[in-house]
Amino acid sequence: ENQSVNVNVGHLSDSTLVEVDAGITVTVTSEEDGTSAFSNCVVAKEDTDGDGCADEEEKSGEENDPRKCSKKGVLGNPVSVEVDEETANAIIMAIIFGDLSEEDALLPAGLVDLVIKLKGQQGNERLNQGGLPLQAQSTTVTLFLPPDLKVDTYYNFGPTPDDPEPHFYEFLFDGVTGAEIFEDRIVLHFVDGQRGDHDLTENGEIVTRGGPATNASLLLFPFNRTAPDSFTGFAVSNFSQRNAVVEMDAFDSEGDLSLFSNNPTVFGVSAANQLARLGAQIFEADESTDAVSWVRAKTDNPELGSFFQIGGGARLDGSVAFTEQSRLMYFTRVFEGPTSFRGQPANTLLSIANPNSEEITVKLTLLGNPEGGSPAGWIEPSGPLAPVQIRTIAPRGALFATVSEIFEEELNVASAIIEAEVTEGEGAVGFELIQLQNQDTVIGLNASFGSTQTESFSAQLASIPGSVFTNLKVLNTSEENRSLTLTAVAEDGSDLAVPVQMNLGAGEFLEQDAGEVFAFDGDAVGSLRIVADGEGVIGDIIFGDPVAFNFAASLPLQTETFTEAVFSQVADLPGLFFTGLAFYNPGAVDAEVTIEIIAANGELVGQATRVLEAGKRLSELTSQLVPDSAEQAGGYVLIRSDQPLIAQIIFGGLGPGGITLFSAVPPTVIQ
Repeated sequence: ENQSVNVNVGHLSDSTLVEVDAGITVTVTSEEDGTSAFSNCVVAKEDTDGDGCADEEEKSGEENDPRKCSKKGVLGNPVSVEVDEETANAIIMAIIFGDLSEEDALLPAGLVDLVIKLKGQQGNERLNQGGLPLQAQSTTVTLFLPPDLKVDTYYNFGPTPDDPEPHFYEFLFDGVTGAEIFEDRIVLHFVDGQRGDHDLTENGEIVTRGGPATNASLLLFPFNRTAPDSFTGFAVSNFSQRNAVVEMDAFDSEGDLSLFSNNPTVFGVSAANQLARLGAQIFEADESTDAVSWVRAKTDNPELGSFFQIGGGARLDGSVAFTEQSRLMYFTRVFEGPTSFRGQPANTLLSIANPNSEEITVKLTLLGNPEGGSPAGWIEPSGPLAPVQIRTIAPRGALFATVSEIFEEELNVASAIIEAEVTEGEGAVGFELIQLQNQDTVIGLNASFGSTQTESFSAQLASIPGSVFTNLKVLNTSEENRSLTLTAVAEDGSDLAVPVQMNLGAGEFLEQDAGEVFAFDGDAVGSLRIVADGEGVIGDIIFGDPVAFNFAASLPLQTETFTEAVFSQVADLPGLFFTGLAFYNPGAVDAEVTIEIIAANGELVGQATRVLEAGKRLSELTSQLVPDSAEQAGGYVLIRSDQPLIAQIIFGGLGPGGITLFSAVPPTVIQ
């Protein structure tokens, strides 16, 4: 009765009385009835240098990455358990440590198995004196946490009344069952046969499995389309040395979760692994589902890369998830109407998602020049092109609408911006999807939160008459004039053309093809660098097929350099798909760049090291950089550099006539 078990197991050391290659298990026996439970076996492996790799896995003369090691013998944090002695007379408990199986390796303290026998219970045959069933009995279990284990939630793994298949689900206290989280302990509330009791039977015994976790990080995917002719794909790469639990929730415009049958869903991504699935697979949508939502991913591991793609047929483009929200956003591209995209009909769909538990109010302003701007491409927004709109977005809800629907009139706008200001509430995230109506082509861009930097870049700039265009958008969001220098840089670091000097007044923007901005003489391929004399300058590029519009893609101008970053997907299937990487070294020092391509299961496929000289550019297919990655579908790319870089990844589809689709995505910056 009231048994308390404290299991203290840590890293193996010379003082531990365990032989190398011996198995270690934790066994707990009930003194009342002699029954026992035990953990899975962990095999002790010697780790002489303490780097997290067993000696037998060390690679001579190489720096060993613990993410590539099995970490056998490295065990989890201990917890102690105490059961309410008033209601329970026995506990059979085992703590499972380490990387033992897919579902056992997801929580920082491992999974805690509990079997609790309740006092005075005779199962479903219990009757009171009136012959009626007694009320199901409840009990509590307290988990005392080690001082260095900080958690803010609790996950169980097992069946629930609404889903008989074992699965991860968040088990927080709802007034009847669930976990109460305190600084040094977790109090678990159970009711026989109800949520948390995994035998789902009122039988005088509670059987449960779960563990504490941390939902410290959010990944906010602002758009998810599931339809018979459309898809959204999600990729999450775990570039860290520990496993991750990820809960994904898809919310409709009213913040409701009822769109899909498996919503929310929880899964694990083991250390160094990648998970890539379609939204329809994640949320178990049937083939006839036609729904628009946005997706929140909660995770206990902030070291995750993200990526999402929207497509269908020959359509494809995407971006990365947001990790924060903003009260002011800019949608830098607006193509709405019968001749809006280079003379072609197009429409722009906005998604503005509210990640908060309270509703928000958003003010939307469409800005541009009603005359369409001067031939040189200058636009001086003289005011709104349509009446300002005020919209209220429900808690966890979203606004999904075309520009014409939002501003309540049929528009033909080829060059404009939309300013979205949250006037009431904490903030929002946004995404715009541009659909060319006569072509199977889409362009996707995350909303910009503005910039405090004075330099911005694109590693990709291509102007090849008749083959590829690059259209440049540069916007001054500040309240002061800005002086800019635009430089087109060749692969060898030289200038492709004479740098362009220009001024942008407050709120002004330039939207023009790069070939016209720089007056290129023939083909030009390289990178773009923009230097401003103050903060507030943002922008993007759109590049694609200028004739048949078979493909197009977009990228925000990058203001953040990195020395370590991850691209969360690889797709290289000869004749069908290709993946390319473009790097630009904006500094004055040569950079040594290491490119690692890692399979979805965490195995290193191969790596390459290149020296990228100061001011120069490198652009190659992943199969050229790392030949062993040819024909790889899935996995991720990890980039490390000893100098700050700019980079982007490009995905393309191939058909009989050449490129059929195009998508460009920025990296997830690690540091």
